[in-house]
Amino acid sequence: GYDGMAYDTPRNLSSALYSSIYTIIEGIDKKFAIQGKNTSSLNLNEIIPLGFETSINVATLYTLSIASLEGSFLTSNDIYIVDHLLNTTQSLKSSGYTFTSDTGEFNDRFEIVFTPNTLSNLDFNIDSSALSIIELNNGDVQFKLASHLEMETVEILDLLGRTIYVFNTSGNEQIFNMSQLSQSTYLAKVKLNNDYYIIKKAIKQK
Repeated sequence: GYDGMAYDTPRNLSSALYSSIYTIIEGIDKKFAIQGKNTSSLNLNEIIPLGFETSINVATLYTLSIASLEGSFLTSNDIYIVDHLLNTTQSLKSSGYTFTSDTGEFNDRFEIVFTPNTLSNLDFNIDSSALSIIELNNGDVQFKLASHLEMETVEILDLLGRTIYVFNTSGNEQIFNMSQLSQSTYLAKVKLNNDYYIIKKAIKQK
């Protein structure tokens, strides 16, 4: 049956600002909050298009995450979010996926999949807990990875998705001069030497 329109975040009725997320069913021109499926029809090759729409025109961080899981298929298999705009993918069982967005409706940016076999041309994200970002007293910022990982580039983006800095680097620990950054929240996108990525929120306070 019909499950209703997109799931909306709480709306600011005075300004009509909102964001919403929904699933898409091929051949049906509606946005679904719930896409019911028979458990026997789920398989590892499943691809679920995920739509996102926002009218929020100020810098905003959005996070897609899993609140709870039901059924043996979902509990026993990984669940990946694919971001075609950034050409990356991340396991939602490891952590929520944080992103930025312009205003508008985006029906081709995100997909939910259950196996890496469908993601051969995408870059994989690693759990952000493997990266620590520490602002030092002089305004420099230290990036430190888990000992078994090495970084290749560090990209700093503002909340509108614009690239502010790109540093070419190596090793698992580096300090960068970011004293010119204003006090705000940023996204750090760290490419590892194994072509995986870590994306993590960072707050500049000095």
